[in-house]
Amino acid sequence: MFGKKQHEYKRLPGRQLFRVAGSSSFWMGKDHLLYVENHIFMESYKRFFYNDVQLVTIQRTSLSNLFTIIFCLLLALALFVAMPVDSANIPAWFLAGLFTLLLLFNLWLGPTCAFYIQTAVQTVKITPVQRLRTARRVINLIQPHIEQVQGQLDQESIPSPNNAAPKRQAAVRKSAPEASVAATGHGVLFHQALFLLLIFDGCLTLLFIFANNEIVILGSILLALVLILCVVGALAQQDKINTPEILRKLTWFGLFYVIAGYGLGYMLVMLTFFNSPITTQNQWELVKFIAGINFIDKPWLLGIFSVYASIAFGLGGTGIAVRAKYNSGPEDAVYKADAGTEQELDISHID
Repeated sequence: MFGKKQHEYKRLPGRQLFRVAGSSSFWMGKDHLLYVENHIFMESYKRFFYNDVQLVTIQRTSLSNLFTIIFCLLLALALFVAMPVDSANIPAWFLAGLFTLLLLFNLWLGPTCAFYIQTAVQTVKITPVQRLRTARRVINLIQPHIEQVQGQLDQESIPSPNNAAPKRQAAVRKSAPEASVAATGHGVLFHQALFLLLIFDGCLTLLFIFANNEIVILGSILLALVLILCVVGALAQQDKINTPEILRKLTWFGLFYVIAGYGLGYMLVMLTFFNSPITTQNQWELVKFIAGINFIDKPWLLGIFSVYASIAFGLGGTGIAVRAKYNSGPEDAVYKADAGTEQELDISHID
């Protein structure tokens, strides 16, 4: 692409998705940044010299939340079609597994964003940088080069809009003041619901073991649907607030717990299928068959569901305790600027 000069550039993180007519990439050179757009029969270049860069903007978008909703709906549809269990529904189970992997992969990538570079003459959207995590990595890579050329300005010395900035000095600042929220505010609503429902699910699992009936099974199915919504909402929400690391890990463990629950449900359905194939062709007959399982007669099944209930109590209790601990301080969670710019690297100078 760059011929003999390609070794002078280092490719920056980021890959562009869903571009039919071409691709784009972002590179870092010794004295400038290079944005390359590849079209079908042509290639265009935009250069941003470190001395000319005035503003680098990261703007959060809602595309990742849209992907999450779409994959959840597709997963629910695939699971609905996959019931009852028979050989004809194998493609539906395959699609359910595929949509689950896509949902998990989207959550792992994190929130989406738009990335802009501004000079005195142009503002360009860098399309390969589409995830907030990638944007922060790019900022960490290019910021030292820009500050090396323009200098650095401390946070305390950032000029107000009415005052002129010192000559050729750089400033790093947030685009909007951060607003603190209490730990019990809307920012952690999904986390609270998740941990409470985990404890409730543990109780329901114990009922499923020792007092199994159709009502308990139907309640477990409904709770599993609510749990997946809560854990997806918590994972999406914790990227917008300054969530403690231990709470983030507990939320991910909650996701694995929910996935394991769906796996146990699938195991019971397959157990029913091998014992009574005709029963699995009718949902209500399937529920009644599972309600008739005696866990005391199946020690291995009793052990699995007992461990599952213990994990539910452990995750839910630990999560509630962590929330109570961080609820005591006003700086428990901080909302970042969500509407508009999330972070700006402001490098303004006056010649």
